[in-house]
Amino acid sequence: MNPNLRKILIAIGLVTLLLIGIFVVPRGLSLYFQTRGGQQIEYVLRFEEGINELLCEQVSPSNETTREEVNSAIEDLNRAILLNKNNSQAHFYLGKANCLLGNPAEAVENFEQYTQIRPNNLLGYIGLGFAYEQLGDISAAGDAWKSAELTVDDFNQAGDEEFRADNYNDAIIWYERALLTDSNSADTWLNIGKVYDAMQDYETALEAYIQAWENEPEISIAALVESYKRNGDINSVKDILEIMLEKYPDSNDRLLWFQELGSLYLSQGDYDQAIELYTQAINEFVVNPDLHVSLGWALYERGDGVESTKLEFEKAIDLDRDNVVGYYAIGLLMNREENFIEAQKWFGQASELEPDNRWYQLIFGNAVRNAGRLEKSIEIYNNIIEKHPSYDRAHLELAQVLFNLNQIEEAKISIEKAIQFASSPTEWYFIRAGRIFENAGDIEIALKYYYQALGINPTNSTALQAVELLEE
Repeated sequence: MNPNLRKILIAIGLVTLLLIGIFVVPRGLSLYFQTRGGQQIEYVLRFEEGINELLCEQVSPSNETTREEVNSAIEDLNRAILLNKNNSQAHFYLGKANCLLGNPAEAVENFEQYTQIRPNNLLGYIGLGFAYEQLGDISAAGDAWKSAELTVDDFNQAGDEEFRADNYNDAIIWYERALLTDSNSADTWLNIGKVYDAMQDYETALEAYIQAWENEPEISIAALVESYKRNGDINSVKDILEIMLEKYPDSNDRLLWFQELGSLYLSQGDYDQAIELYTQAINEFVVNPDLHVSLGWALYERGDGVESTKLEFEKAIDLDRDNVVGYYAIGLLMNREENFIEAQKWFGQASELEPDNRWYQLIFGNAVRNAGRLEKSIEIYNNIIEKHPSYDRAHLELAQVLFNLNQIEEAKISIEKAIQFASSPTEWYFIRAGRIFENAGDIEIALKYYYQALGINPTNSTALQAVELLEE
């Protein structure tokens, strides 16, 4: 080989080895130390109890073994950076390590280094945000999360998961993070209200619902109304519904608002306003039979008489002859007037329209009983029980009719079935049972039932008098 060529090749080889020594070997060693240290951090993040790997959380100071592992990882990661200051992953793992040791200020520096090296990788901004949060710099945390392109929905979803797991305090924290990305998010405020409701902190829940309503009234009004009710502030419910009806003439929820507000007027005895409101609603919803029923009851409560009330109920029937509400309303009206013969006729029509609705069948049976047709009412109750064997109300009413007919043994069977099938029997179930067994001469069992009634309501005078009489 030409001696000059050999010298040139040797020189090139030496330069190559030098370049490898300068650039490749340090990077390779940096990658080695970064990988080793990073694996230690990943292990701690995944398996250390109580640590969420997404957040900037500290390992318990009493857990010396884990903290030693983290410190060992930090040594490797610092070596990696010393060999290659642009090793972005080493900076990232250092940030996580400093979080684990409770050093959020150092973690901020590490994550900032990462974002400078890899500005387009959103992971660094996420870590940076949680490190700032630990420092108490909420504004900077919010800015970092926005840079990470995290949305209010991302945080709300995390909050929803905690809420479903009954981790209410953690859910609140996630929803508060969501507000850092969008402080006007009605959905987030609604979520916060929902959590405080679950915690039975109704006043704080109300504050959240008000915030939601101020941002998006239409989607928040239902929750706000229920919250005001829960807090006993009915006047605010009225005020807020009046505002909604005035400000949102085209809303799809106007009918609900009319019905809710009208019910409140009626409950407070403000019949004139209720009538005015229902009349306005009928002008907007001209084919809605429920509104005529509501108007009819408002007229009746004001004292306008049976005929004016019945006329509105008949209008409801004329609008939709297949809708049960008008027939049922007239039946109730006749009951109120103690015209049981007429009541059974209208309840009968309602039951024919809804043959599978056990409630309408039961009301028809009660009307027939009140009209004096006891045997016919037994037939109706038995038909209901045949279709709905565990319907406690049917057994309860049947027991009463059997008792009235002095069929005591059958009445005892029916009342015990009523109590058995009722998910939460009221005191009157037990009082009826007490009377039936008392009449049968089963005093000990009767007393048991009267005492059960008193267990629900210790001041029930019927049960108290029965116990006093039977224990004399």
